[in-house]
Amino acid sequence: MNRIIRPSGIGQVILWSLMTVFVFAPTLVARSAPLGATTVPWASAMLTRVEQFDTKSLPPHPRLLLSDATVAHMKAVAASSFGEHYRSVVAEWLDAESVREPMGDPAAQKKMPGGGRDMEEFRRIQAAAEAVESHVVLACGMYRMTGEAKYLAQARAWVMAVVHWAPEGATGIQSDDYAARQTLHALAIAYDGLYDVWTKEERALIRQCLLTRGEALYRYLNPLRHDPYNNHPWFQCSALVDAGLALADESPQADQWWRYGTKLYLTRFLPLGGNDGGWHEGINYLTFTMKYVCQFSTSLKTATGINPLAEVPWLRNAGYFRLYLAPPESIGIYFNDTRPLALQQWDKPTAFRLAGETGDPVLEWYAEWLPQNTKGPTSSFYTLVYRNLNLPAKAPHDLPLTRYFQDIGWIVTRTDLTDGGDIQFGFKSQPWGGPADRAVGHDHPDANNFLLNFLGKPLLVDSGYYDYYNSPHHRLWTMTGRAHNTLLVDGEGQLTRHPGKIIATVSKPGAFDWMEGEGAASYPAGLLKGWRRQILYLRPDLFIVRDIVRPTKPAVLTWLLHGASRFVLDGQSFECRNGDAAVAGTVAVPAGLQVKQWFGFPAGAEPEHKTESNRREFPDQAHLEFSTSDKVGDTTFVTVFAPSRADHLVRPQVTIESSATGDLMTIRTDDHNRWQIRFGKTPEDDQPAALPIISR
Repeated sequence: MNRIIRPSGIGQVILWSLMTVFVFAPTLVARSAPLGATTVPWASAMLTRVEQFDTKSLPPHPRLLLSDATVAHMKAVAASSFGEHYRSVVAEWLDAESVREPMGDPAAQKKMPGGGRDMEEFRRIQAAAEAVESHVVLACGMYRMTGEAKYLAQARAWVMAVVHWAPEGATGIQSDDYAARQTLHALAIAYDGLYDVWTKEERALIRQCLLTRGEALYRYLNPLRHDPYNNHPWFQCSALVDAGLALADESPQADQWWRYGTKLYLTRFLPLGGNDGGWHEGINYLTFTMKYVCQFSTSLKTATGINPLAEVPWLRNAGYFRLYLAPPESIGIYFNDTRPLALQQWDKPTAFRLAGETGDPVLEWYAEWLPQNTKGPTSSFYTLVYRNLNLPAKAPHDLPLTRYFQDIGWIVTRTDLTDGGDIQFGFKSQPWGGPADRAVGHDHPDANNFLLNFLGKPLLVDSGYYDYYNSPHHRLWTMTGRAHNTLLVDGEGQLTRHPGKIIATVSKPGAFDWMEGEGAASYPAGLLKGWRRQILYLRPDLFIVRDIVRPTKPAVLTWLLHGASRFVLDGQSFECRNGDAAVAGTVAVPAGLQVKQWFGFPAGAEPEHKTESNRREFPDQAHLEFSTSDKVGDTTFVTVFAPSRADHLVRPQVTIESSATGDLMTIRTDDHNRWQIRFGKTPEDDQPAALPIISR
């Protein structure tokens, strides 16, 4: 709840805010859910429907992805303007030969020193499984749409090859869970989609392969021994549900699979998303995970009438997380294990699915903008399945430019939701131990972290995820506190699985945004009594970061900043340029800081550059460290910066008068703007501070 005091004078804005950070409603134990599972109220009715569903009421084959209704819809989309693109993709794919079974050592899994996988083997196995899913699903779909013998021949060649692959081999669940998932999903869609086309002998072969692989996956997942906060059991369960629904009326064990997998989704997976659409792992992993959530929901809806995409609050809002963090032509806000890249192309059909299920014209606008993947058939195929031709598109001109994803502790503020070249600023203070206990490997130790993009380019960066999960770079750099725009206390950074929290966020459209985070609990015990980071964004292009640091005992404090390119330094002032975009700023107080810049990454923690294109996409970075000369007690850092075009650099000039009651700050910029901000004294508990008085 916010209490707002109206402006009391010309040119002044005085706002006081008392905010409560809400958590999930109390969770309820699911009546017959998997051991240890919890659910939220929205799931109760869905669980009951799953438990009471009569297998005898399953529709006849095909009842999953290639049902009669879906095929009719696909024909309509193919007849639209999208059809030309789709036919060109099919033509390129048609003559591809079926892939050979990848060979590997599933017992050893080719583990490297330190526990990592041999990445070459990993990529080879997964490429084979991706080819199986793409070609089998597309061949079956094209045959259902056209009835042409050439597509049936493709489907038969691929499926009959895969059913002879060793279930315990390289694509088995004990070797590579992703490859196992892709293989099982493809066979389930093929069995169901062409059920009446297969010969008796072919059908028996596919059924037996599904039973063997499905049971192995079921035993792998039951009981759930793996991290439910990670994406792996999500995509595993999606295939288990597909296989279970394909065989449920023929096999009691298969009937168990889909019910168990659905209960895991309803009680262990989907409640983790909260209500507002945010995802703690970042936008890349949301995109990846949502692909399989959509496939799971599609199969469940078509076969049983139960539709999580329409009934789960998180899924109804997930499209807005992508919209705010990854706008058109932008690299996006890339906290956690997310790379600063252009949008992943295969996100387009998922975006269409989220838009269509919600009937949201803004999400339809976003989906239409996304580029269509031209490198393979899968994205184009699922666009046929998911697109709603009757949903009009509407640009997000009337949406707020700032959005607080409360469940994950992320705030995103922008200057234009339709232009990826706008100013994009992200702030996070994530509750590792928050309402969903988000203690997972794809989160980072970076409470109170921030980043800045402008003109579609990164400027002040999160120096994190570059090559792959659990690589030397990931373990020794990404997952350390030094890799983020945070603080070091006597050289110590933040720990994993230690929470931050958003204290307050207030937005006055067209004027300013205010955000506060508390990060002391993220550090080793005994280092900090408090660390309040306050950020004031004066629209359109001035940022003030105020850090009130209270060490338990005197300590050397180091303020960290990471840039996309080498900084130009002048005392405690800095500039960073990236093409036509730039940012200039200064650490205004305290004076007398020791400034150190270094470039690249620590020895032994360099990213693994597999290709030259990879090297270009993930260049080295610059790192600034502003350290106190001696051990200090309670200290306030004040940093001011402004993004601008590189050929018209805006350099803020700052003067500060400090007193026992707070700070009076005067800021002048090269473009002749002048601001005066009076900060009040910040409380030592978790209560929000009074918002500053702002005048021009």
